[in-house]
Amino acid sequence: MSTIITAALNGTTLGRSQCPQVPFRPDEIGTEARRAFEAGASVVHVTAREDLGGVAMRVERWKETFDAIRDRCAALISISTFGVLGALDDRLAAIDAGPDLVTVPLAARPVARYHAGRKAFDLDLVYAGTLGDFVRTVVFAEERGVSVTVECVDLGELALLSHVVDMGVLGPHRRLALLLGSAGGLPSVPGTIPLVAQAAGTDLWSVAALSRAPWPVLATAAAFGGHLRVGFEDGLELPGGDHATSNGVLIEAASTLVRALGGDVATVEAARALLCTRSDEPLE
Repeated sequence: MSTIITAALNGTTLGRSQCPQVPFRPDEIGTEARRAFEAGASVVHVTAREDLGGVAMRVERWKETFDAIRDRCAALISISTFGVLGALDDRLAAIDAGPDLVTVPLAARPVARYHAGRKAFDLDLVYAGTLGDFVRTVVFAEERGVSVTVECVDLGELALLSHVVDMGVLGPHRRLALLLGSAGGLPSVPGTIPLVAQAAGTDLWSVAALSRAPWPVLATAAAFGGHLRVGFEDGLELPGGDHATSNGVLIEAASTLVRALGGDVATVEAARALLCTRSDEPLE
């Protein structure tokens, strides 16, 4: 199976002081999407943002962002209901704007970022989504033909997910996005990957490694059959330690890594066959 590479273009909290190249406007996001696509990304994971960087709460802005991407490349468009700040109805409105994929967090979790120099937290929030929110979001998305990927940060959430499958909300063929290195979650180190691979079993799973040194983690994930997510949202450093000047160069590094391990980088068509199916349909 080819490796799907997802480009996480901008996230919700990354600002220009940290990364001058982070895209906000639809045209900027579209340009970054094209760079990532040309470098090997078959999926772009995006947050619609206003001109000054705030997360867009207007469905029109989400549609403008999706249109800008589709005008420039053929990559599948993914969003997250975790990244869309606000009430659940606001998160659902972003799904109504027409992405191909949506990543849905399973349960409540802390959202924190520690600054070692100041001995303080730069970011200290709680994502308060409930299992009821998760169920409602999955049903809402699948009714609109938007395929669902479940985001988990620890093995306990994977165990909890089995109950949702038993309810019949999700079919047996799950797509998992494993976010390593988040507050209170599994650490972003290579040794985590064998545990993740065993817990995921035959499910399709991808890894995002939030770390100052993500590349050994990503290499291990690819070697164990996982798919990869990289981009400005997750980290700014290239394998040699240089600061990435675009999402495209990060995707190029991930593509090089996959090929160095003897793998193939998935095309959009291959990614669509695996990702854009209902969870009750068999994976190809």
